[in-house]
Amino acid sequence: MKNNKTMLNTPVHGRVKYQCFTLIELLVVIAIIAILAGMLLPALNSARERGRASNCVSNVKQLLSASQSYSAANDDFVMPIYRGYQWYREEMIGSHLNAFLQSKDDKFKNPKLFHCETQQHQRKSTNDGEDWNITVYSAGQHHKISYGLNCELHLYASWTGAEAFDQKIKKIGKIKQPTKTYSLGDAVSWASCNKSYMPAAEGIYSGDGHPYYYRIAFRHNKKNNAGWIDGHVSQIVRADCPDVAPGNTTGHAGIFYHGN
Repeated sequence: MKNNKTMLNTPVHGRVKYQCFTLIELLVVIAIIAILAGMLLPALNSARERGRASNCVSNVKQLLSASQSYSAANDDFVMPIYRGYQWYREEMIGSHLNAFLQSKDDKFKNPKLFHCETQQHQRKSTNDGEDWNITVYSAGQHHKISYGLNCELHLYASWTGAEAFDQKIKKIGKIKQPTKTYSLGDAVSWASCNKSYMPAAEGIYSGDGHPYYYRIAFRHNKKNNAGWIDGHVSQIVRADCPDVAPGNTTGHAGIFYHGN
């Protein structure tokens, strides 16, 4: 017997009939994809920032360890921020670390150790402080410094033979609360805890929402990767800093900035 049933997609006059999406169905699918992408993008950006923050913590730990090695080799004195040379040079921290930004021979080594990846991903404005970071020029290249030493503790000084430093630089063993005394961390200058030459004197918040305070930068979701005199690294927020100028030597400021 002849079968009169016709199946879907059965060739008709040599052609095959196909089912297609309508325009509305395509728009719905596109909208769903856009919504999902919008939901996932913040999580992806957050994961990327956690990775950059983790790398920054590693940098701070290595710089802090080298600073302590310097102290161990120099009668326990805290490494000065300047002693004939800036602290980031080969003659200073570079003698205890496989990295430096300048040398007498105009060389540099492992400059990425001095730069926080988060900094270059932040939106810039003319007065946000992040634009103001010191840039070191050596061997024909510019290197931005993302970290600064606490200049109230790591003082400017010069070495005079067997005599003490020109200024009264502390010995690590004399710092009363090393777990609470700030040594170095994210900053907008190689010298932090100082308001001189800042675009805004105290610069509590920058133009793009990233805060900084007395050159201390809070660039990791408004947190600072802080290295402490005892050798540990932790994140702090603006509220963890003293509410008075770094020159104050009593109370919270005396502990945080001066190790008193």
